[in-house]
Amino acid sequence: MGGRRTAVAVVVLLAAAGAACGGGEPSEAPAAPERALVVGDSVMFDAAPAIAAALESGGLAVVQWPVLGFGLTRPAAYYDWRSEWRSLVDDHRPDLVVAMVGGWDFPDLVERGRRFPTGTDGWAERYGQLLDVATEILTSQGAQLYWVTSPPYRTVEPPGALGAVNAAVVASAERHPSARVVDGYGALAGADGAYTDLLPDDRGLLERVRKDDGVHLCSPGAARVGAVVAEAVAGDHGLMVDPGWRDGPWRDDPRYVEGIEGGRCLG
Repeated sequence: MGGRRTAVAVVVLLAAAGAACGGGEPSEAPAAPERALVVGDSVMFDAAPAIAAALESGGLAVVQWPVLGFGLTRPAAYYDWRSEWRSLVDDHRPDLVVAMVGGWDFPDLVERGRRFPTGTDGWAERYGQLLDVATEILTSQGAQLYWVTSPPYRTVEPPGALGAVNAAVVASAERHPSARVVDGYGALAGADGAYTDLLPDDRGLLERVRKDDGVHLCSPGAARVGAVVAEAVAGDHGLMVDPGWRDGPWRDDPRYVEGIEGGRCLG
């Protein structure tokens, strides 16, 4: 991103405005993105190889850095995302950042001994502030941020928490011109909009998209998330994605074959 986020329509409008004012050099088209950073939780850990394969097929260099057990609300002693993400951004200076938060942010938020139940106004205000800080860090070197909404879980505690987290992500993105939302939820929801283990492939045959723990992703599920991310990036930057990425060697990654955190791809 650093100077790469300007949309083509805006460039045309600026050029027209300059001509109308009697001169000025035409604006340059935005440079194509070159580097991407992928961060998030263990669901993003499963999605990351597919996202990387899709973006790499378009010529980007991709750094994958999801963390198992990650959540914005978790103690810094577990993973100090403020410091770690700033270092990642400073070191790699990505043009794009793709991020996801989820289940580790479902529990009620506790601040200075006071509990804010997930989904309440007090929770939304405080969790929104965390998302805003995360956005500011991840875009501090000029990157465009793509927040991927968390997919459906088989069970959610407390009920409604996943919807509250995703709604907070959307609200935060609306406050930041450098951020936008990619629909990870819709990419993996069933026809009824809820959790499903199986979804039809291009031939109409059912394929397993989720691991047996009801949380993590099998390679076909990861491919669906990679596809919506690539579609968003291609739309914003004209990225030419090779459709052959879907069947690349990333599908043989041990995280799909051997499972993670008890989740396996069965059947």
